[in-house]
Amino acid sequence: MFIGSLFRLAKDVVKAVKRRLQHKNPKVQLLALTLLEMMVKNCGDYVHFQIAERGILQEMVKIVKKKTDMHVRDKILVLIDSWREAFGESGEDILNITLLMRT
Repeated sequence: MFIGSLFRLAKDVVKAVKRRLQHKNPKVQLLALTLLEMMVKNCGDYVHFQIAERGILQEMVKIVKKKTDMHVRDKILVLIDSWREAFGESGEDILNITLLMRT
């Protein structure tokens, strides 16, 4: 089954990824970030909507501000920057979040 085509499945998967981002183990967080990256690249608008709706970006900002594992922090910053580039004008909110994190 393709995640982007099934609304309920997309919602459940994004919810599970958010729980994994909140995990204390940095390896689990890195795997969740890798999965999130693949979902953004390969799934449709509904998955993007669920990522926004579930507050995934805000969770990523919290992780960066906690000064946790450097690999996790770097992966988050790279993802946010690549999403800003990929979504262009519609990624203006992502740019604002990036600026907020660096202050």
